[in-house]
Amino acid sequence: FFLTSECDYIQNILLRADDVSQRGLNSLYKDGEESGKNISRCLLVNRIHIANQTLTASASSQIPRRLKKLRDGAGTNATIPASLFTLEMNMETLQSHLSSEESPYKDENCTSLRACEAVIDGLCNLSCHPNINVRGNALSITDFLMTRFGWVVKHRTSRLLSAISLRDDELKGVDGIPSTQELVTQVNAQGRRTRLAEVVKGVLKLVSLPKILKHMMWNEVDRFELVKTVCGTQRLLSLLPPEDVAKVVYYVNSIFLLFRSRNFSLLRVSQADQMAHESCLEFLIDMLQDGSKSTT
Repeated sequence: FFLTSECDYIQNILLRADDVSQRGLNSLYKDGEESGKNISRCLLVNRIHIANQTLTASASSQIPRRLKKLRDGAGTNATIPASLFTLEMNMETLQSHLSSEESPYKDENCTSLRACEAVIDGLCNLSCHPNINVRGNALSITDFLMTRFGWVVKHRTSRLLSAISLRDDELKGVDGIPSTQELVTQVNAQGRRTRLAEVVKGVLKLVSLPKILKHMMWNEVDRFELVKTVCGTQRLLSLLPPEDVAKVVYYVNSIFLLFRSRNFSLLRVSQADQMAHESCLEFLIDMLQDGSKSTT
């Protein structure tokens, strides 16, 4: 299929370039009376190169979707298998697994698709790395991979929000994110929760990625949870070192600014829609009152 598509693309490019070889003639480049009707070799090669790049870009998105369809079927609610990534993984452990005949990575269920999903988990973990340069590079790569493996976004929204709200004591390492609840008790030599601040900044940057934030805005439940999480960061800010509070507040505001000027309509057709609408109103009333639930 790929070779056939490539041949079709190249043939279309040659036809658009008015290459005489596609009209049944033997001479590619004439020096006679028709010499001015043929394009240069350099231009022809560049156009074929562009067609090859287009095929490569298309394959980078179509192949993962095809692999997922073969694994999960046509349904969109299929569960993703357990990740191959763990926080305890290091280079020595990986080399020992690859050299062992009983390695779990040589199992028939360990497909290339699961390996790619494990790479995304590893990149999410690197997005919470103590080094700021490592976090930045991991975020840029994760942002690109989300455009190719978009289905992993759906299963990460709740994990990211639970990390911001410090409700992930039993989710350590899930989707590559360390447990922020456990990091509350971890302090450095100066008695500050520096590691907690690094993880929170990485998680907030992950939430602000266009693909993840777009998914949260599209769904009423996720959008409401995002609003409640963003508005309930008082306890989190009180636990962070003073030098990191301003940066975290900036990240939170950057998420809020991306959707504050948008208008969202909430249907009230079914009973579930009415209950969701009442929940939004109750939350807004609590935010306006003293001693609201978000500040307790």
